[in-house]
Amino acid sequence: MICRYFWTLACVAGVSFTSAAPAAVLIHETFEHADGNLVGQTPTPGPGAAWAAHSGGGAKPIQVSGGVATVVQSTGSGEDVNTAWTPALSAGQTVYAGFDLTVSGSTFNNTNFAHFNRTATTFNGRLWLAPTVPAGSGYRLAVSGDNSITDGDGEAFWGSDLTAGEQYRVVVAFDFDSQDSTLWVDPTSVSSTSVVATDGTFSDALIAFAFRQASDSNSTQVFDNLIVATTFDEALGATPIPEPSTVLMTLMAASAVGAVAMRRRLG
Repeated sequence: MICRYFWTLACVAGVSFTSAAPAAVLIHETFEHADGNLVGQTPTPGPGAAWAAHSGGGAKPIQVSGGVATVVQSTGSGEDVNTAWTPALSAGQTVYAGFDLTVSGSTFNNTNFAHFNRTATTFNGRLWLAPTVPAGSGYRLAVSGDNSITDGDGEAFWGSDLTAGEQYRVVVAFDFDSQDSTLWVDPTSVSSTSVVATDGTFSDALIAFAFRQASDSNSTQVFDNLIVATTFDEALGATPIPEPSTVLMTLMAASAVGAVAMRRRLG
């Protein structure tokens, strides 16, 4: 009987017993770390594996400062880093990554700056910085499955130029079955305007999300509020992800109320 009261009151309070760690969220990273190297930091509040370098480790290490991560495209090689999840993406699934992005700089030479990983050299859902057409002060975003956005085999460009220095909420997705990669900029739902790259060449058992630093541009990308998930709404950030301590306190309060109600009923 007490369990029944506890369950009922917990539901009235809007709490589910799985909300402490939503199954759809694979990585949640707000970059609330001490200033310094991103490598070695565990995503906070989590989940997600500690950031690791999969290429160029220690060369121009990606930095966290003031609760954001900064990726630098400049002369010379730089480290590329990723944070992983389990289990790997499989048939019938789509993975989404959403993050706040602010780009600054003067040169955007078709640079791949973020992507999903399967291995240190196998990527999909690649995001690119491209110059505006005609050339201007802003930039364009593009998405592809392969390693080029100039080969005309199905890469997709966002339909409007973006403004350097302005923050956007970007969501990218990879569909295991179709092999397509999809890009949204400042969406409000999965049905918002998007562009789809159809140049994926294999169904990819993805396990990580990565930042990439190249030597073919002169720009910086500032990232915040990264969420990788198996649903669009979670990645967008439209679905609140409660802190475990908040859920626990709510359940304890519901339990106490239930116990009082039971004693009154029995009395």
